[in-house]
Amino acid sequence: MGNPLQISIFLVFCIFIQSSACGQGVGTEPFGRSLGATEASKPLKKPETRFLLFQDENDRLGCRLRPQHPETLQECGFNSSQPLIMIIHGWSGSESATVGKDSDSDY
Repeated sequence: MGNPLQISIFLVFCIFIQSSACGQGVGTEPFGRSLGATEASKPLKKPETRFLLFQDENDRLGCRLRPQHPETLQECGFNSSQPLIMIIHGWSGSESATVGKDSDSDY
């Protein structure tokens, strides 16, 4: 799957891509304009995607990783020396929906 450093960088990269897609990108906009050079300040779009970090198979709530807040990796106890399994899904169920119920035994 790759070494822990590559996995950590990939995870942070995914968070920044998602935040950029929601109008909250870091740095400059296309064509080199700075964020301050845009038209009247628009409210930032709240990302619809949520990133949750689960510590182990007994963790049912997870810890939320927030785009543009890399400190949440430490707050949530992310350990780059441990294996990382990413589950990406596209349904929009409720917070109490069972995620990966049938795939728990696969890992």
